Amino acid sequence: MKLHRLFGHGLLVSLLAACNCDDPLLTVVDDDAGVPALDLGVEDVGFPPVDAGFPDSGDSDSGVPEARVLNFDGTSPITLYLGANRDLGFFLRTPAGAAVPNEVVRFVAAGSGGTLAAAMATTDGTGRAVVRFNAGNTAGMSMVTASADRAPNVIVAIDVREDPASSLLLQVNSSARLPVPTANARIYLGAPGVVPTCAQLLAAANLPAATLTANLIGLPASRTFTGLISGQLVTAYVTGENARGETIARGCSDGTRLAGGGTTTVQVNLQQLPSVLVGDYDVLLQLDLAQTLPPPLDETLVTLTDFLSDPAGWAIYQVLAALDDSVGTNFVEWNPPGGGPARPASFAEVRANAGLFNTWRIASIALDDFLVQQLGQDYIDFTNLGDDIAGAIRHFDVGARITLTSSGTPDRLVVHEAWQAIVLEWSQGCPAGDLGCARRAYPIAGANAILAPVEATYGARVNHVPQGGETERFELALDAHTMDLQYGSLVLFLLNSVVFPSLPPPLNGNSLGQVIGNLVGCVDIANSLSTATGFPANFFLTVCESAVQVAATAIENEILALNNNGTPSVVTGLNGGTAVLIDADHDLTTELLPSYATDAQWSTGNPPTATPILGDGRRTASDCHSDTECAANRRCAPIASYLEVRAVEYDCRRAVGPIAGAVGCAQDADCGSGWCLDPGTGVRICYSACDASHVCSLGTCTQVDAFDLDPVLSGLGLAEVSACVP
Repeated sequence: MKLHRLFGHGLLVSLLAACNCDDPLLTVVDDDAGVPALDLGVEDVGFPPVDAGFPDSGDSDSGVPEARVLNFDGTSPITLYLGANRDLGFFLRTPAGAAVPNEVVRFVAAGSGGTLAAAMATTDGTGRAVVRFNAGNTAGMSMVTASADRAPNVIVAIDVREDPASSLLLQVNSSARLPVPTANARIYLGAPGVVPTCAQLLAAANLPAATLTANLIGLPASRTFTGLISGQLVTAYVTGENARGETIARGCSDGTRLAGGGTTTVQVNLQQLPSVLVGDYDVLLQLDLAQTLPPPLDETLVTLTDFLSDPAGWAIYQVLAALDDSVGTNFVEWNPPGGGPARPASFAEVRANAGLFNTWRIASIALDDFLVQQLGQDYIDFTNLGDDIAGAIRHFDVGARITLTSSGTPDRLVVHEAWQAIVLEWSQGCPAGDLGCARRAYPIAGANAILAPVEATYGARVNHVPQGGETERFELALDAHTMDLQYGSLVLFLLNSVVFPSLPPPLNGNSLGQVIGNLVGCVDIANSLSTATGFPANFFLTVCESAVQVAATAIENEILALNNNGTPSVVTGLNGGTAVLIDADHDLTTELLPSYATDAQWSTGNPPTATPILGDGRRTASDCHSDTECAANRRCAPIASYLEVRAVEYDCRRAVGPIAGAVGCAQDADCGSGWCLDPGTGVRICYSACDASHVCSLGTCTQVDAFDLDPVLSGLGLAEVSACVP
């Protein structure tokens, strides 16, 4: 029931004027007449007493409950940060301001800002009741309503926000195989879609400027960043360096949001970067074909070595065989020990049974003695060529280029193998022990192209196989493949390019025919046969020239026939093989190929006999000419040729010492090139590379015999290099 209906409008105004309006005793509302009314909470049941709902002097015998006032101890609205809490205090008093103790105050929270710790509390002696409001983890508004008996409700608004202040703790560790003593961190902060992601950073050629950076020493390590703004996303990109400052590992973390009012932790684990295996490698392979040669190689090489080891006996045999054929004599006719009809004996049979062929034996000894007297030691050396040639064509080295490229499949590479040079060891004409003279490399190109093509492309499986404390070791399992070396071409090449030109004058020549003509004359052959038989020398002279020339042509034709298609060749790689790559300097690029193994076998033969091909090498030299062609931390330095001959290559190598070229030094470690040399002046200087088109910044480009190759193979001696000399 509305009071103005009971007492009239004038009485209501009088009552309001008499009240203490500072105390929220009454709540003013509008009824349907638009006139303010006092709602005392009294039930409308007839006409109540005149003083119903109004406070009196407090006499207990009045029978009317005393009204109360509930106030919030603070100012609404309240701002709280995410995760925080606030104790909300409320005072319950009489209109006169007296505390109301031991009364229950009830609390209700509505909205998304948080929750209350309790639904009610009891006022203490001061009339104060306290409840805790716990802010949530998301921003929002909450309305807390406090209520008590006979008191109007009180509503407190709470605005829950995130604390704008934040901190970041970056923790970095490494799971790389190689030591990572230092790391560089780049921190990116920003809104979603603005801050770069890990995927973007890992794919970027150039990294964008970072919001924050840090250098971390000694992993695991951490760094704290303060004064940051909450709500931002964090991307942490970290690179790890080795002791030389080369990046060998990296890691990234993204998507973490900075929380306000605290420290957000971001952890980054560094992973070792992939090693670079692809590239060019030069390998020196050793071929040993000492097993029995298949036909027709065996017959041809026997004929060749027989002639070389006994040129006098071979020439006498050719004349006697021609006489038997033309005039019916029987100088080299015989009945083989195994039976059968009489027939001409071969040169090998005559030599093996010299006691049965007296004419041949006496004449060949006479001619041999004559040639020794006439040609001296040169002839004796020539008779030893047979064994030397037999060894040279069975045991030789091959310089190969191994090119590794990506296959597009994980742990698979494409291998292209191409033989570049044949290395033969031929000591004829060289000082004793001079391996630099004896070992000679012949490129498989130009005039030597008869040996080519010797190349193949095949696959390889890559396995990471640490061994002996070396973590950066990789094994390549080579797929089966084939490479053909035309062996007949190799024999021709050896004879015409190495053996015959190396003979001393007047024996030397560029073909077998020339050497035979220079070595054995028909007059000498005829005189030797005349001595052995008593026949006139002219009797033999008329047959000699045609017989010897026909025989020489026959040998040449046999050798030439070795180059025809279908001739047995050396086939390699039928059983695959293995190769080992090592990153010895731990810069994530393999530079050593310490082991290469495959197999070789003849393309004919039953069963085929396989022999191992073994070798080792390194990444191909960069072929620099001066330091200016190398990176800032590298120097152009001479290195021994991978072919192990008396030759050097030039490669950009990591700088060793601080001293540049053409400046005095005491030891190799002083020089950037790693070589402190004496150019022949008696004053040691640091080596600096140069050539005609790359002039020296100090000194003059000079040729010096100073690079010692004996550590590679004893006997290679000194090689010539170009150096800047003051």
